[in-house]
Amino acid sequence: MQSGETELSAALGEHREWICTDSRGASVSLRAGDWNVFIEYGRLFFSYWTSKGTLVWRVVTYRRNGSSLVLEVARLSGAERTRLELVPRAAAQTAVACVKEARLARAARLATLFCPPGARIIELGLSQTRRPTRAGRYARIIIAHASERLAIAGPITNISLQEADSFLAASLGWFARLRERKQPVERFALAVGPLIGAAMAKRLALLRDEWQKAICLFEVDERGEAVHPLPFASLADLLANAVPLQATPSTKMSRTAQKLLALAPEAIDVVRTRGGETLRFHGLPFARVRRVVGCERAWFGVGTRRVLDEESWPELVRLIAELKEHRRADALFKHHALYRAAPEAWLESLLRRKIDALDPGLKLSPLHAQLRTPRDAEDARPVDLVAQRKDGRIVVIELKAHEDPGIVLQGADYWRRVEAQRRAGHLSKLFPDAPIADLPAIVYLAAPTLCFSKNAQRLARLIDPRLEIYRLDLNEDWRVGVRVARRTLLTVPD
Repeated sequence: MQSGETELSAALGEHREWICTDSRGASVSLRAGDWNVFIEYGRLFFSYWTSKGTLVWRVVTYRRNGSSLVLEVARLSGAERTRLELVPRAAAQTAVACVKEARLARAARLATLFCPPGARIIELGLSQTRRPTRAGRYARIIIAHASERLAIAGPITNISLQEADSFLAASLGWFARLRERKQPVERFALAVGPLIGAAMAKRLALLRDEWQKAICLFEVDERGEAVHPLPFASLADLLANAVPLQATPSTKMSRTAQKLLALAPEAIDVVRTRGGETLRFHGLPFARVRRVVGCERAWFGVGTRRVLDEESWPELVRLIAELKEHRRADALFKHHALYRAAPEAWLESLLRRKIDALDPGLKLSPLHAQLRTPRDAEDARPVDLVAQRKDGRIVVIELKAHEDPGIVLQGADYWRRVEAQRRAGHLSKLFPDAPIADLPAIVYLAAPTLCFSKNAQRLARLIDPRLEIYRLDLNEDWRVGVRVARRTLLTVPD
């Protein structure tokens, strides 16, 4: 083990600066003195300083990959694992330049698909990123043809459905700025891949009429060699003929879940699904209970799971003790993985107990979390919270604990799903205690103040005026208790 420490230290000492990237894509620049390699309890550890504190990892294995170092690391007794890739700073800069060149080449190929004879490309670039040295993931193109100009935006890397709102938000923000130029661009095109085409069509139906008339949607084939137009349905069509919700049957809580809940009733909540029950500690799932052949079976763990039985019960108790220590508002180590994990789920768990902290007019019960609606298989994200006000109106609540540029569009899309169910009369089974008002649902976007992007107000003004969207700025120390610092109506009625 001593030789491992010496070898890794020597390898790191070959360069004075490294770019350290984990398996989730998060990167940090490390200079000599920012890292440390040491042995403790017979195990090899690698620690490094970040802007949020020191991270300490146990090194499982490490190897060279050319000029780079690849470390398989773990912490929390192996519950959290990741891969760290350390690239010398000079090599990293060369790689960034190559990536940018390749993406610009893809953007140029996309531009040629929209260039008729006689047209010319007057602008060709990439979207901005938080780090100026990084290459953007979206193409931004302006083509001039005769007296008209066409702006084109499209992803030139693979993006997931979860990133569709962020892409559309960035593109609409760019289009809005182009309209404000001395020579405004009035025609816009969105060029997307097959994976997000249907989702984009539904998002565009939520825009104001003048914006729908200015935007065309195109699907680019998988080889990037052809495009064809995609129609987007009217909002009226999307709100009609909703498939009924499949409500989760209300069953008595299992004995195992009751036993686990008793370990920390003030922090644990039980989420019922068709497959059984999931137990969460301030929103962080740590145990699951299922009925298998008439018997209750349970698993526990954060990251890796283990069957719960008499032999493993003490290990579960230790996990609960660790959660109590690190996953609480006044935790001593704010950079601990258990404290930082799943912040939005933590915020949701607090509001499930006290939803009127957002609005005194909201009913405490029934309250539906992570609501899934049919016919949205292409975008399967559930709605965070759906509640009812005392005046009978339905409220769609979207929560964020980190900045998300797509929050406005995501909230609007959730409104579409829930409003379709309301108009069809399917929400009465979810809220049987009082009649539902014959008025459109309301959207609450709730997040700490610093989590709202500067573009949120601009995007909201592009949304159909039939949507009533409110911005709720929460206190930054919401873990102590949720408070609404400011409430703003974002959408502009006609």
